[in-house]
Amino acid sequence: MANNITGNTSEILSHLKGAYWGDFRPKDNAVIIDMGTSNSSLMAIEHLGSFPDIGAYEYRDPNTWIPGHSHSIASNPVPFDKATNVDLNIELMFSQDLNRFSYDVYLGKNIDALLPVDKIDNKYSLNDLSPNTQYYWRVDVIGNNKVTTGDIWSFSTK
Repeated sequence: MANNITGNTSEILSHLKGAYWGDFRPKDNAVIIDMGTSNSSLMAIEHLGSFPDIGAYEYRDPNTWIPGHSHSIASNPVPFDKATNVDLNIELMFSQDLNRFSYDVYLGKNIDALLPVDKIDNKYSLNDLSPNTQYYWRVDVIGNNKVTTGDIWSFSTK
């Protein structure tokens, strides 16, 4: 229970990239970075930087953990399905099993005209999205010599 951050909900969430739509990673320069402790009576805590970050995610960890069960189709989308007020610069994330599958990600403003999203450094980064706009996205799973079309999710921007 040591080295936790306390305060009102909006203050705490202000240190995270997009907690309201499912991105619980620390923002750049957030006070939670390197503010934890690596001394535990149970085990040593692996971390990036000088000390562990407060929260479930380490700042700039290239392996983003998505909670929830991994299915044979992509699941647990971030942004959450039907999320609102999403930032204009985000990363699309979902539960993945990179040992068994590869993925194709599609995005668009029209549900019937989704276009491929380029994967850069194992991330699906989106920059300069249009404000006040509804977006649709889908993740197709490639494995076992077949493509399984994923569900269509949506989110809207600020």
